[in-house]
Amino acid sequence: MQLQTALREWPVDTEAQLRANLEALDDRDEFAILSTAPEHYMQTAMQSGGFIIEKREGSEAKHFHARRTSEQSDKPVGAEEDKERSWFSRLFGSQSNTAVADRTFTREEMVEVLVAYYLQQPSPAFLKWSEGY
Repeated sequence: MQLQTALREWPVDTEAQLRANLEALDDRDEFAILSTAPEHYMQTAMQSGGFIIEKREGSEAKHFHARRTSEQSDKPVGAEEDKERSWFSRLFGSQSNTAVADRTFTREEMVEVLVAYYLQQPSPAFLKWSEGY
């Protein structure tokens, strides 16, 4: 696997190396992409004091973004309103703090998600994948 940020790119050889690099991300890096192939990757970026997470499993039709799970409902916060908004607004959550919180994760959670991807394990239970951007 390869890890790429705005500043550099390098192969990932161990889980410990990946963890250290993800924990060291700062706003100069802007983003991180962990890829297995050109159209197969997981990416994260800093947003609203946390991290957004996306993955792609081939074509653009297989692009997903992470959302927080909810104990009250499987339906994401604002799902109906999302259909009417642009992909940029949906991803970066411009209508409310709740929608932004639904899409952002702590650094520790982001690291856990990307490490699970690296280890080819299921994603943690605190997130679900929604299709699109």
